[in-house]
Order: sequence, then C-alpha cells, then structure tokens
Amino acid sequence: MSPTYYTLLIRDDVHSPWGVHFGAWFRDDVYDERQDLIDGGTKSSLIKIIMTDDAQDQINEAVTHLNAPSHKEPDTMNTTASTTCNTTASTTCNTTVTPPRVRSARVIFTTAVIEALRFTDTGDDGQPATDAPMHPEDHAKLTDDCAKFWEQIGTLVREEFHAARRLTQSPKADFTNWADAIRSAGHDYWYTRNGHGAGFWDGDWTLHGDALTAASEAAGSLGVYEGDDGSLCIDGLPAQRSI
Repeated sequence: MSPTYYTLLIRDDVHSPWGVHFGAWFRDDVYDERQDLIDGGTKSSLIKIIMTDDAQDQINEAVTHLNAPSHKEPDTMNTTASTTCNTTASTTCNTTVTPPRVRSARVIFTTAVIEALRFTDTGDDGQPATDAPMHPEDHAKLTDDCAKFWEQIGTLVREEFHAARRLTQSPKADFTNWADAIRSAGHDYWYTRNGHGAGFWDGDWTLHGDALTAASEAAGSLGVYEGDDGSLCIDGLPAQRSI
C-alpha cells in the first residue's frame, strides 16, 4: 500500500474550480493549515483535503476529477484519489482546468533558501545581479542540499510551529501557518550557515534554536559569485546525491 500524502485544496466560491494550496506527508500539518484558513474567515465549504501518494500525476488526476462538470460533491470533506479517479478517469476527468503543482514542504523550504540567498548575496557591487539565473548544476546541488537538510530538521521545525501555536504571545510572528513556518526556517537556514546577522539563534526559535543553529553551522558556509556566463554560482556545495 502506498504511503498517504495529504493535499489541501481551496476554491474562491462554490462555483469555482479547486486549486492546490499546500501538501505534506503529515496529516496534522495539513489539518492545521486548514484550520488557519477557517480561523482567517475562509468557509469550510471552500476547503478540501485529498489523500494520494506523493505523485504529481495522482494529485493532478484527483483535482481534475473534482473539477469535472459531471462530478458531484461528496458529503465528506476528504476525497481519496484511489476511489474517485480510477479506471473511469479517462472519461470523467476531461475538464480543461489544469491543477497547479503541489508545493511540498521541501519545495517551500528550498524556495525560501533561494529567496534569502538572493537577498543577502545579489544586487550589490561585486555581487551577481539580483535577477541573474542560477547555474543549472548549482541549482540542482542546492536543491539536493536543501532536501537533505529538511529531512534532518523538518521534525524540529514542526515541533516549533505547534509550540508557537499554543502560546498566546508567540515570539515567532512568522508562525501564522505551517507554510510560513517552513519559509522562516528556509530563510534562517541560509542566514545561520553563512553567518549573517539573523538566524535560528536570535531568540525566535525558543524550543530547538540551539539544535537548528548547530545543524546549520555544521552544513558549512557557502559562497555566491557571478559565473563567466553571468549566472549565479555557488561555491562549497557538495556533489548532488545520486537518486
């Protein structure tokens, strides 16, 4: 049996198509994000959680089926792809709506690291241009590096997030929802490993700040420079892991 992956869908109104909002392996993370949306005023009828394995084609098929004109909304909130998009998908999933790619935790984390990199190491004299494309090989290496680090610290970030939600006055204002907590971790990973003036150590990560700081520093600092072709290059990244 394939592992269950949870994807949160939202829509603008009851007549609008469903779109992917967030996805994660951990059920509580997705349900917490759903609750954040409801607390923020989104109606529960505009939110749905589907369960598939971690395969983009299955997520796409499930969302496409839900958006098909012939689909009737079930009474329950959850829709399982294995029961709603099976052998009849070729005839029922024929809508022109194309669901967006789900943004998993590791994708959100990697995107945030790149945002922090561009903030600190581009645009000034002697640095690559702010909009310089990242060299493909270095992009692949950095993506692999971020995935490996997220595997190492994802549980710690999740515990910080849930601890902050239990506090009436959390020192971590960025912890308004799970996706923002991941983004904050990605930013602080870059800042900490490269010795910038903010990071996991600055008091916001009250539960695991020391452990997250130690792990980031152990990853080693990276250098950013402009390649001969004008691309953004990174010095110090390990070789990409074989898949």
